[in-house]
Amino acid sequence: MNYRKNRAMTFVELLVAMTISIMLMGATYFIAKAQFGTTQSQQEVMDALRTSRMALSYLKNDIAAAGFMASPDLSTDGSGKPVDKDVCTIPTFSPNMRPAAIQLIQPNNSPYLGNYNQNIRPMSIVLFGAYPSHLTFRTDHITGTNIFLQQGVGSNLPSRAEFNRIFSTHHIIRLLNQNNKMIFLQITGRDYTSAKVIVNQVIPSATGNCGVTGFGRSLSVNVDSFVRYRLKMKQDQNQPSLKNHYVLVREELDPFSAWAPVTSTILPIADYAVDLEFYDFIFDMDLTGKDPDMSTNSTLNNWTQNPYAMPESVLMKGSAPPVTVYLGSDSTKNISIGPKDLRFLTVKLSVRTRDEDHSILYKQSAGGNSPGKHNPIPYFDADPTTQGLARVVSLLSKVELTSIAGRNMK
Repeated sequence: MNYRKNRAMTFVELLVAMTISIMLMGATYFIAKAQFGTTQSQQEVMDALRTSRMALSYLKNDIAAAGFMASPDLSTDGSGKPVDKDVCTIPTFSPNMRPAAIQLIQPNNSPYLGNYNQNIRPMSIVLFGAYPSHLTFRTDHITGTNIFLQQGVGSNLPSRAEFNRIFSTHHIIRLLNQNNKMIFLQITGRDYTSAKVIVNQVIPSATGNCGVTGFGRSLSVNVDSFVRYRLKMKQDQNQPSLKNHYVLVREELDPFSAWAPVTSTILPIADYAVDLEFYDFIFDMDLTGKDPDMSTNSTLNNWTQNPYAMPESVLMKGSAPPVTVYLGSDSTKNISIGPKDLRFLTVKLSVRTRDEDHSILYKQSAGGNSPGKHNPIPYFDADPTTQGLARVVSLLSKVELTSIAGRNMK
């Protein structure tokens, strides 16, 4: 019987097989790596989009509530009287900030992104309203600088911890007198046991429509505060050399202590934030509903921008609203606009991906040239020492200022 001999692989065949295997493994590796990189990049974009949506929801809710159970403007005029005719008493605030329902601030100091990338000039927004609580309390009686609140069933008196938080010393108490005139007072202390709130001055007795009559019983009381949204640099301990990591934060300000942020209230809203802008807003001018003249007129207060394009013309820190504009082509029909006339505000938030995409070359970015005011920012150089760019997601939304509009309907 003949047996066929088993023939072994030659050395050359083994080398060829190994070479083909290595080539196939290499191709598989590069395909898998590319697919993993694409998947990771897509996931980071989705994470940035999710972060933007959540943060924008916070912003919209707080902006819409600006002026709620408060006043559109707690400033005084040249004679020291409140510009809001429904306000009787205003506390003394720290200077250099307008105590209005909405105020915009354009940062120009080094910690902000604007000095790093000329396409990015993030703004901060300061809001005033009933942010500590939407609860309304009733007075039991008022004595000197002490406001005693009603206790018991139906009084809305919260727990001790919540009471102390609401009536904090950086908050403002709003008292509505018998004539529905508002009295704003600085809170200097509180006592939960006696449901007492201490203010910085004696509540004035009734004079005309202002002040309080009798013992000040059963008057409406609520608490207001100033809230700021801004971009804040985050110190990353894992990457101490990285200087372009910013977070959008929400924080309360102390208007009686140089408008300093209250540390215990700082809340991170969006990680890896890149830009925050506000624009495209509408003023309600007069009964005719006629729009203001959109052209530039240097003879009227040196206007260089129309109020629709630049909300900071009226809301900017350091500006002195109300600002005079005129209707149509008739310069004799001057009108004044201020924070109380604001009806809509568009907010835009941009958030970058956590990591840079190494497949995007720097030359694909804006190249240092501004894409134009309010245009999307497609890429951001998070780490100049590495190759690649982070992707940027931008969301915007128009917010109706229902509290201000409802209170100032003509």
